[in-house]
Amino acid sequence: MSMTTTPPAVRIVPLNLDEFPGCENANDVQQKFFSDELPSREGGCFRYKRRGLEAEPGTIVLFQCEGSIIASAVFSHAQRFKQPDRDGYEGGLYFDVTSIRVFDPVSAGDLKAIWPSFEGFGQVKQALDPARYPAFEKHLKTSHSASGGNSWITTQWPPRVDSGDNMHSCVYLPDGRETAGSRISPGDMVFIYESGSGRTLVRTHADGTKERVPCKQGRQGIVTVAKVLTPVTATDDEPEHYADGSTLWWRWMAETEEEVSSGFVAAAEVKRVLGYDAGYNFHGFGDLHSGVKQLAPEQCEALLAMFRSSQPPVVAPPKGTRPGHPTPGGGEGPEHEALKKYLAAQPSLVLREAGVRTVAVEYEFPCGDRADIVLADNMNRPMGVEVEVEQNDTEWAGLLQAIKYRHMLAVMHGRPFRETRALLVAHRLGKKIKDLCHQYEVQSVEVGREDVARWQRQTQGSARTGSCKP
Repeated sequence: MSMTTTPPAVRIVPLNLDEFPGCENANDVQQKFFSDELPSREGGCFRYKRRGLEAEPGTIVLFQCEGSIIASAVFSHAQRFKQPDRDGYEGGLYFDVTSIRVFDPVSAGDLKAIWPSFEGFGQVKQALDPARYPAFEKHLKTSHSASGGNSWITTQWPPRVDSGDNMHSCVYLPDGRETAGSRISPGDMVFIYESGSGRTLVRTHADGTKERVPCKQGRQGIVTVAKVLTPVTATDDEPEHYADGSTLWWRWMAETEEEVSSGFVAAAEVKRVLGYDAGYNFHGFGDLHSGVKQLAPEQCEALLAMFRSSQPPVVAPPKGTRPGHPTPGGGEGPEHEALKKYLAAQPSLVLREAGVRTVAVEYEFPCGDRADIVLADNMNRPMGVEVEVEQNDTEWAGLLQAIKYRHMLAVMHGRPFRETRALLVAHRLGKKIKDLCHQYEVQSVEVGREDVARWQRQTQGSARTGSCKP
């Protein structure tokens, strides 16, 4: 359904987190159920126990979990089973599997801005004015990739034998084939595939002598996932000449950032996801044989899931404390505790970033330091979080703690520093502190007191009964 289409109806269906085994929070429900499980079920069957849904085909269903809207789908029909199945479900709601979407969680406040008559979330189904749905769809930030933009795959040769590292970055296109990257935009995700070999470069020195510089042995698989920083633009690079007599001018380039190289997807799996035969060799790969190809959302999700599963896991530390060191939890004020719990309960919503999960609260390092929270983002990068109530321009403790956590997490999880993140979260931060955060690559986040208070009221007053089950 396009952004300009008005559906016959819009309904909110509340979910009970307790009834999703293996899901600890709304983000888990997004990833494990709506992204993985529901699309694979025949007819997109969402089972229910007591009450189904009376709605027209084409109705948009917004799924509510933990005080936010986390997913949507187009309703097809409802069907009551002849008898309850072995799990006690009495019927199913059927959805168009191609319409299932997950996105950055939408809060009650955001929903009310779109539907002014909306009064708040509860544990009963609600109807919304379908005429306002296009405004909601415009608001969404889809999370089929870490950035919410398009996703791409590009092939690159292995580094040269005289290269000091094995890092890959950027998207390169030969002159004359740059139109293959015309839609690449900042914020897009790019998978970098390293081939098994590459052409030998002929390097001409100032005295006229020539040197042959071969490539290292390649790993044949996706070795890096990165975020696009700039559109494709022309560079000042000169054409390259190779030992086989060929010449290529890698004149066009899109810069990247946040490169993550701690995972790997083997060539066989890449070919399977892209629909190529097992014998495909990637020669002439991509649109216009450019080495660059846009991925469909489901291809991006599959490759990203395999890349993440191969990374060193981001896990909570072993239980226990060092001899002579106190256990956590002493001396914490109520505002600090509430803010910390609010962030830990719904990190994607608070940070407005899809795919963030909570690894641990009060994460204790072997040296005795404790991070308020450790999160992991959609790229499975550890995120050390320091929570403060307020920090004015003369209070640097929170900033320094966040920087320290980031570097200790890198060591704990065997990652380079560039693959970890630091966050400072507070109700209010001074301008100088925020400037320092930017300077030292610490993400600063201010959270309104009213948002925390509203969440506390909803959490304390919610009754987990009568909701649909998957």
